[in-house]
Amino acid sequence: MKKRILPLLLVAVLALSIGYAAVTAATLEIDGRAEVTASDADYRVYFEEIVSQVNAEGAIKSDLNATMFATDTLNAVGDQASMTYKVTNDSASLFDAKMIELIVNEDQVADGDYKYFKVEAAFDKDGEIILAPGESVNVTVTVTLLRTVLDSKSASIDVSFKAEPVEKVLQQ
Repeated sequence: MKKRILPLLLVAVLALSIGYAAVTAATLEIDGRAEVTASDADYRVYFEEIVSQVNAEGAIKSDLNATMFATDTLNAVGDQASMTYKVTNDSASLFDAKMIELIVNEDQVADGDYKYFKVEAAFDKDGEIILAPGESVNVTVTVTLLRTVLDSKSASIDVSFKAEPVEKVLQQ
């Protein structure tokens, strides 16, 4: 009988340990969500300063998103006036800024079919321009007198471009 009890006891202990393990094992789960919200306050690209001005006067407006350009020194055909502005990405470290769509309005003063001024604008970097936070790029606006005038003429100078936010992606 002792010989029979030992295997039964062994089977009982083994059954208890398996049963104990099944009772104590539990699956734990974590449920939740992640949310991100965009904030305009985190994205700031602006005209920081006037770097140079030749035969022109200007100022950066108080909101730092617009400038003024004026010249009254163009007299001879080919005379030029220009201003260079420094554009800075001062965003939180969240955003790069891509400079796109540098547009010059082609509606400078004309008398009949004759245009009096040529307005050009260019960044000082070629190709795609993406500014990381803290980086800057210069944009130069140049006005050239195309023909002589018998009486005073004036033209609106209209140059615009966009600084589009670029999402950053973690490289894995």
